[in-house]
Amino acid sequence: MDVPKKLHPFAFWGVHFTENIVDEFIATCPFCLHDDSRTGKGHFYVNKKTGAYDCKSCGTQGGIKQFLKTTYLTALKETNEDHLRKFTKAKGIPLPTLKAEKVAYHSSSNRYFLPVYDIQNNVTDLRNIILGRKEISTGGCNVGLIGLPELLKEENELVYICEGWSDALALRWLLKRTRNSGIVVATPGANSFKDSWGNLFTGKKCIICYDNDEAGYGFHDKEANKVTGSFKVDARIKNYTESVSFLCWPSLFKKGYDIRELVIEKKKIPETAYKTFISFIKPKHKFDIEGTTEEKETPLFIGDKHTAKEKFSLDNIIEIAKDVYQLSPNFINGIKLALATNVSIKIPGNDNVWLFFVGPPASGKTLILGLFETSNKCIWQSTLTSKGLISGYGTGQGAPTTGGAANSNSIDPSILGQVNNKCLVLKDFTEILEKHISERNEVFSILRGAYDGRIRKPFGTGFREYICNFGILAGVTPAIRAYDTTSLGERFLYYNIINNPQIAEEVQEKALNAQLLGSKKSKDLQKAVKGFLDIEYDMNGLSLMARIPKWFRDKVKPLGRLVACLRTTVSRFEYGHRQGKLKFIPISEAGNRATIQLEKLALGLCLIENKKEIDEEIYALIKVVAMDTINSFQTEIIKVLAKANLSQTELQIKAKTRLEYITAYIEDLETLKFVEKNGNKESYQLTKLIKDLWKRASL
Repeated sequence: MDVPKKLHPFAFWGVHFTENIVDEFIATCPFCLHDDSRTGKGHFYVNKKTGAYDCKSCGTQGGIKQFLKTTYLTALKETNEDHLRKFTKAKGIPLPTLKAEKVAYHSSSNRYFLPVYDIQNNVTDLRNIILGRKEISTGGCNVGLIGLPELLKEENELVYICEGWSDALALRWLLKRTRNSGIVVATPGANSFKDSWGNLFTGKKCIICYDNDEAGYGFHDKEANKVTGSFKVDARIKNYTESVSFLCWPSLFKKGYDIRELVIEKKKIPETAYKTFISFIKPKHKFDIEGTTEEKETPLFIGDKHTAKEKFSLDNIIEIAKDVYQLSPNFINGIKLALATNVSIKIPGNDNVWLFFVGPPASGKTLILGLFETSNKCIWQSTLTSKGLISGYGTGQGAPTTGGAANSNSIDPSILGQVNNKCLVLKDFTEILEKHISERNEVFSILRGAYDGRIRKPFGTGFREYICNFGILAGVTPAIRAYDTTSLGERFLYYNIINNPQIAEEVQEKALNAQLLGSKKSKDLQKAVKGFLDIEYDMNGLSLMARIPKWFRDKVKPLGRLVACLRTTVSRFEYGHRQGKLKFIPISEAGNRATIQLEKLALGLCLIENKKEIDEEIYALIKVVAMDTINSFQTEIIKVLAKANLSQTELQIKAKTRLEYITAYIEDLETLKFVEKNGNKESYQLTKLIKDLWKRASL
C-alpha cells in the first residue's frame, strides 16, 4: 500500500499498513504486535496528514518524533551482547563503547542505529546501518547533527567534527582511553552540513575530521560560490568559532581511509593511535598546503604541547601574577601546586591528588583558586551540597547507565556527571564543614565513594552511577583541624597559605591597586592558566617512570608512611563519665595512598616546570605539603623530639606551645606508639619506627 511521504518513517521501521480509511491508515502495532482476534485487523491508527498515531490495544500514542523515540527505546531494551558483538566484529569498535553509547539493534530490519536529536532534545531521525552497507537516515526524516546534546551541554571548547557515527564512536573511545578531552559530533554525510548548524559551534575550537576521499575534502569554487565537503563545514562555522583546523591525511593512506580504521588498527596501543591522529591536524585545508614547505613541517595541533609551552609557560603565568598580586615564595608555590594538581589528573593510576589550601580569610587561597574559574579543564564551585554532587533530577524512567541519566534524553545536572577527568575547584570548603552534621557526612560519604573510583546512589525513580576520576582543589580555613572529618577518610593533602607580616603593607597596596586597575590583568592571568592547562604531556607509564630518580623513591616512601602515621585520628569521648577515654583503638593507614598522592604531585610539578626528572627543589616542596598535611601540633612535637629526648616542660619551651596541649598530644602519640618514655625517665623520645622514617625521608 502506498503511503504519503509524511508516514515514510513508519514504513521504514516495519509498520505495514493494511487498511486505509478516511483520514487514517491502520496497521499492526509495532510495539505490542496485537491484532483484533475476531477480524484480524490492526489496532495501530496513524493520521495521514499529521503522523499522529494511537494504538487501541497498548495505548501508546504520539507523533512521528515520539514514534522514533519509542522505536529506539524498545529496540535498545531488546539489544543484547550477541547483537553488539556482531557489530564489533564487523566494525572493530569495542563492545564497551557500543554499550556506553547505547547503540540499538532492530531485529526485524537487521539495522544498528542511534537517535539524532534537535535542540529541543526531540528525536528527529534514527541514523542506521545494515552491516556491509552504508550508513543512512530514516526515510522521510530530516538529517541532523549526531551528538548535538553533548555539544549543547558540555563546556569543553574543543570539538571534533566527524563524517558518520562510526567514526564518532571510534574517536570517542580513543579520547576516553587516552584521557583526552573534547566533544565529538558527526554529520550524516560529507556534504550534509546545514547553514543553521553554524552558530552551534560559537566560541569553539573545531577540528574537521572528514574521510580521506574527494567527498571528504570537497572543493571550493570561488567563481560559482560553491563549496562541498570539509570546505563547506569550514564556510558554515568559521564566523562563529574561535578557530578551525583540518585532519589532513598523508598521501600514503588509501582512498576512503577514515578515523575508525586508524583507531582500530592501533587500538592495542591507543596512545600511539592518538599521537598519530593529532600529528595529521593542520590549521589549513589539505588543498591549501599541498606542495608547500608547510606540508612537510610538523603539524600544528590545537593545544599542541610545543606551541602551548611557548605561549603559556609557567614563567609567563608568574610574571602576569606579579603585576596583580604581591607574590611571596609561599604564594608562588601555591600556584605551582594548584597547576600540578590539575596536570596530575591524567597520570595513570588511582589515588588522585585532592589538595586543601589552608589559610585564614584574605590569605590568598581564593586568589589562587580563582585562576581556574574559566578553564574548561575545571569545574569551579563556591561550595557543595549532597544534592549538587548527585542530583536525582531526570531519573524518572528506570535505571540509568553508568554516569548517565535514566534515559537517553534526560540531562544529568549532577557535578559528578560533569567533573570526570577534570579538577573540581571549591572556593570555600569551610561552608561544608559548617553545615548540619547529617548533610556534612552525606557530602563526605559521596566524596569518599567518588575518590575510590565508583559511586552509585539510588533514588525513588532510578539511580545514578559514576566511574570517577578527578582532582580537587579547595580553600579552607584552619578551622578544619577542629572538625571531625573521619567520615571523609584521609584523602586530602594540605598546603598552608602563610601571611607574611613583613610584606603586609605591600600586599595591601597591590590589593588596592588591583581593585581599580587589575581587572584586565586578572583576566589575562586566567587566560594564561586556561591555555597552560591545554598543554598535552606524555603520560606514558615508562616516560613518567624515567622522571622518577631512585633517590626520590627511597625518600618519598618513608615520607608517605610518616604522613599516614601522624595524621591518624585518635577519637575520645568528649562528655559523660567516659570523657577523655578512647572511642576505639586507633590504627594508622598503610601509607600507600599518601605516597602515591605525593609522587603524583611531584610528577605534576616536574611536568609543569618542564624538568627532565624530579629534583631536590621539587622534593623540598613535597616535604612542605607532607608536613602541612599532619596536624601542626604533632608536627612541632615530632620535629623537636627528632633532635633530642625532652620532658613535657622542655617540649613546651622548644615547641612554643602551652603545656596542656603538649600533654594531650603526647598522650595521643603514645597511644599510637609513635612516642615513648625514655626508660624510667620523665623525658620522651620517638619510637624506632618514626625515628627511622623521619631520617630516611631527610626531614
